[in-house]
Amino acid sequence: MILSDRFVFIHYPKTGGSFVRSVLKRVLDAAKIAYTEGGMHDTCADIPVAYHGVPVVTCVRNPYDIRVSEYKYRWWATDASPALQEQFLSYYAHYPELSFEEYVRAWHHCTEISVISEGINPYMASMGQYSKRFIKTFARDPSAVFLAMSNAFMQSDAFHAALHDVTYLHTDSLNADLYAFLCKQEFSRRHIRFVRSAAKILPPGGHQRDGQDHWLSYYTPELKAEVRAQERLLFRMFPRYDV
Repeated sequence: MILSDRFVFIHYPKTGGSFVRSVLKRVLDAAKIAYTEGGMHDTCADIPVAYHGVPVVTCVRNPYDIRVSEYKYRWWATDASPALQEQFLSYYAHYPELSFEEYVRAWHHCTEISVISEGINPYMASMGQYSKRFIKTFARDPSAVFLAMSNAFMQSDAFHAALHDVTYLHTDSLNADLYAFLCKQEFSRRHIRFVRSAAKILPPGGHQRDGQDHWLSYYTPELKAEVRAQERLLFRMFPRYDV
């Protein structure tokens, strides 16, 4: 998280946040605007009271693509907690050598947020990890949203009212979206002109995929339909990803 009197940046995992974090710090330094940094993946609930009311910005990514990115990053194979490793092993004895399809199906059940959200409301068992993470990160009261969640609630004005007011930058148009946001915040053009052509930054251990390594190549039609159903909340919020 980056906290300033101009904006608060929430670093949503695997969405280009390392790049955005670097750019925003460069812009703030150039503009001589003070800022502090919080935890790497803090949520809106972690924003200090002193910054309530300051514009919040974050990045979001195609739910199909983010699964591929996390699969290739392989933290779940190399850095998972012993408890998480045990859960993966309960699904596949040959863990950590999992195919993409095996990873997706095990990951749907294995994380702490699944245990927590499904304990609050059994309906959450049908929702994907990234929809659950989205609620945890951006809802004003995540537990209340987990409890209320249903097909009807998801489509209601009450659901949108339960979320913090956030500007979403999209990973597939990150430079342009970030530049537009900074223009809206009235930063000097001389401080932000570099943003439109700034090179992407990979996190430690990250991998740049070439043009032949498109997320679609990882999915069978059946697996794609399964993920589409799980992440229906995100596809409803961000229709551009529903392809």
